[in-house]
Amino acid sequence: MKIVRVVLIVVGAVVVLLAGAVAIAFTSGFQTWAARKALAGQSGVVTSLDRVDAGWQKTVVSGITVRTAGAMVTVPRVELDVPLLPAASRRVEIKKLVAQGWTVDLTPGGTAVDATTAAQATSAQAAAVFRGVLSELQLPVALTIGTVDLEGVVVLPAAAGQAPLRMQVKLTGGDLGPGRPGTFTLDAAATLAADAPVHSLKAHSVITAAMDTASTFSHLAVTTELDANGPQLAAPAHLVVLTTADRDGGGETYATNIASGGRTLLKVHADFPAQATKLTGTWEIAMGDADVAPYTLGLPLPQFRVEGGGEFSTEASFATVAASGKLDVATDKLANVRPDLGVLGALKITADFDVRHEGGATVRVNRLTAAVAGAKPVLHVQALQPFAFNPQTAELKIADPAKELLELTIDGVPLAWARPFLSEMNISGSDVQGQFFLSPRTGGLSLRARTPLAVKGVTVAVAGQALVRDLDVALSPSFDFTAQGWQAGSGDLSVRSGGALLFALNARAGRLAGGHDPLKATGEWSASLPALLTQPLFAGKLALKQGEATGNFAASVDGRQEVQAKIALTKLAADPAPSAPPLPNVTLELRASVDPDHTVTFTVPIAVERQGRKSDLNLAGTLSHSAHQPVIDARVTSDYVWLDDLQPLAAPLASGGDRAPGEPAGRDASPIWAGVSGKISLALKKVVYGTDYELTNITGTVTLDAGAAKLDAFQARLGADSDVRANGAVTFDTQAARPYALKADVQVANFDPGPLFKALKPGQPATVEGIFNATSTLRADGENIGNLINRARGDVTLTSKGGKFRALSADLSDKIQKSSSTVAAIGGLIGAVTGKSQPAEYANKSQVAADIAKALSDIAYDQMTVDLTRDDALNFKVKDFSLISPEVRLTGTGEIRHAENVPILKSAMALSFQLGARGKLGEKMKHVSLLAATTDALGYTTCNIPLKIGGTLENPDASSWQNALLKAALEKSGLFNELLGK
Repeated sequence: MKIVRVVLIVVGAVVVLLAGAVAIAFTSGFQTWAARKALAGQSGVVTSLDRVDAGWQKTVVSGITVRTAGAMVTVPRVELDVPLLPAASRRVEIKKLVAQGWTVDLTPGGTAVDATTAAQATSAQAAAVFRGVLSELQLPVALTIGTVDLEGVVVLPAAAGQAPLRMQVKLTGGDLGPGRPGTFTLDAAATLAADAPVHSLKAHSVITAAMDTASTFSHLAVTTELDANGPQLAAPAHLVVLTTADRDGGGETYATNIASGGRTLLKVHADFPAQATKLTGTWEIAMGDADVAPYTLGLPLPQFRVEGGGEFSTEASFATVAASGKLDVATDKLANVRPDLGVLGALKITADFDVRHEGGATVRVNRLTAAVAGAKPVLHVQALQPFAFNPQTAELKIADPAKELLELTIDGVPLAWARPFLSEMNISGSDVQGQFFLSPRTGGLSLRARTPLAVKGVTVAVAGQALVRDLDVALSPSFDFTAQGWQAGSGDLSVRSGGALLFALNARAGRLAGGHDPLKATGEWSASLPALLTQPLFAGKLALKQGEATGNFAASVDGRQEVQAKIALTKLAADPAPSAPPLPNVTLELRASVDPDHTVTFTVPIAVERQGRKSDLNLAGTLSHSAHQPVIDARVTSDYVWLDDLQPLAAPLASGGDRAPGEPAGRDASPIWAGVSGKISLALKKVVYGTDYELTNITGTVTLDAGAAKLDAFQARLGADSDVRANGAVTFDTQAARPYALKADVQVANFDPGPLFKALKPGQPATVEGIFNATSTLRADGENIGNLINRARGDVTLTSKGGKFRALSADLSDKIQKSSSTVAAIGGLIGAVTGKSQPAEYANKSQVAADIAKALSDIAYDQMTVDLTRDDALNFKVKDFSLISPEVRLTGTGEIRHAENVPILKSAMALSFQLGARGKLGEKMKHVSLLAATTDALGYTTCNIPLKIGGTLENPDASSWQNALLKAALEKSGLFNELLGK
């Protein structure tokens, strides 16, 4: 016992110190100092004492405290009657040892033991050769004990929710010496809570010891009787534990017997003959939870019954340990130990075995049959022939190399058994079934599946929300072990649903022997995206009707970990119709390494290919840790990006989640960059939209911290002469209803929107051409990032010093030309009927109207200014529109109305203009009476026909203006008057 050992250490230290201190100073102060110094060097033990008073015949030590891992001993006073002179000659005569009021606290806590020292001690003990229990008890001194009187309290941990248990302990006895057997009595008693199943527990032990010499023992015996009483016990429980060790003629025998109510619960007998090199013995057990529950101090137990018996043996060096026998175990209500183990239900385990661990590494199986069953068989294993295997050398010894060694049959492991290991995840499905054989292989062992490991109808859910449903999984794992190393494989793992293959994997992992080479793993996988996207986890995430995903990976794990992976998305289609535009092929590669300090260095090239064109993006950098937070330092680069090729991916790759159409995404509880800080730099050489619109030399830096993502010094070139510059930040406020907030300033210089409009409507003239400067101040708030972008608001000012304005459609001149021909034809008909010739000016006025329409359909302006704002309703308000050309002036206001999920260029537009004209155009408009009498300050005469433009920016609609102009041209021609006879 550690307590006795500590007391002996204290006694020994005091004895030695007194013998040396007589010639120096026989004082208590010196003795106390010397004792403290001697005890200070004990590894794993912290000891303190208040005072030492040592005399020639008696020593008193006061205020002793000893702390070890999980225990603390306090002893107010120890009186030890030991003559010092005999002790100096290695004869310790303990005439009396008295300690009262001490406490041994075994509740959690205490001082940690030096793990290195403990490991070294364990290793040293394992390396020692066993010489017998009594032989190991040989003392370094000649010992006699007169009387011992120790009384105190032991504090034990109790069941959860109960106070620690205090047990009164008393040890008395003595009269031990050579040829004089000593007897000691140990009594312990504890009272538990009145409502506990057991409220009274008593132990009475009689310890007898016989010494054949002053330092060696020939007999030890401990007989312990345990008595328990309680309201839930049908009768008082009585348990007797008898343990003996005897030495006779140099040999030793050991026995332990536990009995209750006349039944033997456990019986162990072992012999270690003189000059023997092996300890052999037998064991028998027939024990249940009812036999031990009264003595567990209220700790919950499962129901169990264990029966069996057999033999065991070990060499004196413990190099070889063997065990054989039969064992039957029945258990239930494992939830008493851990609540989630209740899913295992009632179990029965049987085993018939003869196994041996020999030579430090070799495992020999002479006989092995084992089975586990619940309501029905679960699994069983059987050795098909005896064999011995050394995993260090891969040496295999068998009788028949052509015969398999071991059969493992999984009859049906319930998936519910995995629940205790899956936290909040719930898994259901059929039982897992499969069969495996362990076979000899040249230079080692091989495990192969005779039938695949299979489970059907697998459904996995978290918090009641299904992730996957009704999956059939089949796996043929393998394992090979040779002297060169080991390798494990997944076989052809397949996941199916309704007969359709969702996912397939073939992976391998292995390591060469010796421990110097890294663990390596490789694999290939494939997935059918349409079938995979029917699963709840992915439902609504991708709008794909066709597509395949394939990939491979390779990993090396050592002091430095390296991973390479490739993902390819091919044959993608959001619409399987032949006329549907093809989606790009996407390839992503990952190369990453993890240093011993956990710094990750990575490169992620992404390629998008469509119709012979290739876009590329590359993300490279490092991911380190600072104050337990990931810190990223990365750079995004690209040589060429075709937005036309990426744009088709936007719709099918848009996240739909489980929301109904048009329903916004939920509020983010944390920012998308949560837990990551650092910076990401941009360096994109060229981004192309359509055939003419290019954004080049894109640079900038995104900085991430706990509360914001900041964009600094963003700039790019639009075409040859245009510059874009921007700065801004997105912040996150956890208390706000819309936690994301954006503030940004954007400036665009020398921007020509012509290529953009041409890209939107290939083959048609751009609605607006010219060189523009734009300044804007943006702000936004949102529940999530997507919502934040859609809710961007602010003011924008556009100015231009020259260009083309084609919002008034050019096809009106053709309509009026046709109307002019119609006028002439009708006039000729009227002349033939009435005999009157029609004036030529009727047709001339129609031609003038056509000339006006043509001139207004393509206005070469000298100056254009547009002031607009996006309001809180997300509508674009045109606060002021002004266009000035030599012959035309346009001013007006209007709005572009917001609609959910509709881009701005396709949003409904309503603009109202006031047209003024002068010069030749003004003269023509006067000729057909389209101008009023008033003239503005710049000399432009106001048009008396309202000019309104609807439609969208992509397809402006000026039909109201066109119809008004056409009507005016026909009315002014006089033809209507002739038809009416006026």
